[in-house]
Amino acid sequence: EFDRCKYNNMVEIEKCRKWEFSQVTSNHFTWCQKPWYCVTSQGQPLCNAFRESWWKRMNRFETEILGFKEARSECKRKPYPFLKYYQSPYVLQYLKEHGYETTEPDIPDEKNEKKHI
Repeated sequence: EFDRCKYNNMVEIEKCRKWEFSQVTSNHFTWCQKPWYCVTSQGQPLCNAFRESWWKRMNRFETEILGFKEARSECKRKPYPFLKYYQSPYVLQYLKEHGYETTEPDIPDEKNEKKHI
């Protein structure tokens, strides 16, 4: 059986909240909330560490892999903007080389989408 504090740590179990970030192999954002929801009120240091790590990796992905000049802000404003992958020079190059459509897709208005949920 896997140790739930080391693997898939959700910080919902009291003993797992005391773990250090470096001790955890993987986490799940259910209890801590998804970083892109911009909810940071749990008051748990481990949740904060998971969020900070996610933002660092996401920012690196956006700049190094997708080729954006700068990454999106980390919840400086809400709602958090969706990743516009179709604006990536690398993604556009891939789509063109493989015969895919390169026009921007229609993105629903985030505020209107939330009203219908």
